Amino acid sequence: MRRKKITPEQELEICSRYIAGESSIALGKEYKVTNNTILKYLKRNEVARRTRNETQMGKSKIAPAKQQDIINRYSQGERSKALAVEYKVSHGTILNILRKAGTTNDFSPLARHRTKMQAIFEKWGDCICERYVEGYTAILLGKIFALSPIQILKYLKSQGIEVRPSRVEIQKAMKGTEELRMINSAQNQGIKLEDWKGYTRPFWQRWKDSQEYHDWRTIVLARDKTTCQWCKKKRGLKNKMECHHIYRKSQYFHLALDANNGITLCHNCHISIRGKEDSWIEIFLALINSPLQGQVITPQPFVMTEERNSFGNWEQAPTITGHIVQEPI
Repeated sequence: MRRKKITPEQELEICSRYIAGESSIALGKEYKVTNNTILKYLKRNEVARRTRNETQMGKSKIAPAKQQDIINRYSQGERSKALAVEYKVSHGTILNILRKAGTTNDFSPLARHRTKMQAIFEKWGDCICERYVEGYTAILLGKIFALSPIQILKYLKSQGIEVRPSRVEIQKAMKGTEELRMINSAQNQGIKLEDWKGYTRPFWQRWKDSQEYHDWRTIVLARDKTTCQWCKKKRGLKNKMECHHIYRKSQYFHLALDANNGITLCHNCHISIRGKEDSWIEIFLALINSPLQGQVITPQPFVMTEERNSFGNWEQAPTITGHIVQEPI
């Protein structure tokens, strides 16, 4: 099919209609020519091509008077999506109108949040400053006023209020000092720094450093030949052997130093039974052929006393029930 030949009168009509706002693609379809042909006519008649934003605006079916009404209503607080529904156009059309009016960032979620934040500071700024000076933290104030701690701190700094250093900043400044070690020790003991009397390690850590525990562990490893009794792996660079209490030492403290209550497991096997220790009791007792197998063991839970929690060396600890089997079974 031969292309339709455009007359000089039609060419001038195309240029005038393009200047009025019609798109080159629509004109090409109407005159049955390609878009490039229309653009060639425009260039020949020195008609400036519209930018992409101008083209999008040209597609808008909203009259200039209504566009100004949209801008005014949006500046008064109405949402752009609600305006798009009312005028039966896309949300992007409303945003393009606002962009053309110079409100590029006013409709973004960040800008709306910033406006809300400014309103909160205008109404409650003095209260926030007073509470912070009284001792409230930025985190607590942020939860009260639905703001982030960083926003609270920035506002306080803008008001000339000296901001207290955070815990992280304090720890960085005190890193390696004796004072920081004292603070951490008091926190681990669950007491205030004023009530701190000295360093104490948790009871079970000190118990594992005792000579009795090391003797028990040595006997268990020697009996099992430093081999995992479940997967049969031997100790190596990648296979760390650990001694597991078959009956929990916290519930059966009288068996804590009994070698018949210990079994050698590799690190992976030890982790795999974590939280399921009770279901493995009979299996492990059978693996090491323990005399405890088949017996009814009455629990004797470990009770933390002030004397046990305060001793420094194991030799100063109170005597515990239990015994160490000196010879491997």
